[in-house]
Amino acid sequence: MVSVRASRRAPLHQDIGGFRNVQVYIYLQCPGVGVPFQKPVPLGLHPSACISTTGSTTYVPCEVMLTQTKTTTYEQNTTLTPPWIENDYTYDDYTTSGGLGNYSTAPATGAYHNQIQQVTTSSDTPTTTKKWTYYTTDTTVNGTTYYDVNKIAHSELDDANGHVWACQDLSYDEGIASSIPRPAAGWLTTRKAYANCANQSSTTINEVTGYDLYGNPVATVDGVATANSSAYSSNGCTLTTAPAVLVPHGP
Repeated sequence: MVSVRASRRAPLHQDIGGFRNVQVYIYLQCPGVGVPFQKPVPLGLHPSACISTTGSTTYVPCEVMLTQTKTTTYEQNTTLTPPWIENDYTYDDYTTSGGLGNYSTAPATGAYHNQIQQVTTSSDTPTTTKKWTYYTTDTTVNGTTYYDVNKIAHSELDDANGHVWACQDLSYDEGIASSIPRPAAGWLTTRKAYANCANQSSTTINEVTGYDLYGNPVATVDGVATANSSAYSSNGCTLTTAPAVLVPHGP
C-alpha cells in the first residue's frame, strides 16, 4: 500500500487578522503498485506531488480535488467553544467512502469530475445539502465529435428534514436537428423552476431563451409571459429574424 503526503510543508491553519481559522482538505490520487492509495491531505501542505513512505520516488498526482473546508471563527476568544462551519464535497468520480469510481446518476452517461453534492454543517445551524445532476455528451455522429459534459440538468437544496427547496430543471440546445445530441453547444434554452418542489406539475415557472446561429441570445421570455402567452400575442415586437435555436413551444 502506498501512503501519500505532500512534498513541501506550510501551515495547516491560516489565521486571518487573528479572528478566523480555516482548514481545507483536498484529495490526492497517486499512482502506485496495484490499487492507488487514497487519502485527504491538508491543503497547506502544497500537494504538488505524492511521495511513498517506502522510498523517495515522487509521483505526479492524477487528480487533485477539494473535499472539505472548515472555518472556525474565534473572534480572539480563547476560552469558549468557537462557532464553525464545514463544507464536504462529493463528485461524480470520487467519494470519501468509495474512492475513485463512477458515481454519476441519470441523465449523465459517465463520470467527468462534476460536483454532485455539497453538505454544509455547522456548530449552530441545521445541515443543508445541495445536489446537482448533469447532462453529458461525449459521442461522435457522422464524423463530428460532440463533447459537452458539465451542463447542469437539475439542482436543489435539501434541508435537514428532507424538505426540498430551490429546485430547478434546465434544458439546452432545444430546437436543433434531431440527429445532433444534446447538449451540443450547451446553450441554455429552458429553465424550469418550481414554487413548490413537492408539487412541481402545477407550480412550474418556465423561462425560455432563443439564440442566433452564433450563440448570441436574441429572445427571452420570462415566467409571466410563458404562463400568459395569449396576452402577448398582439403586443410587443417581432424579431426580424426568428431565433435559430429555441425550444419548439417557445414564442
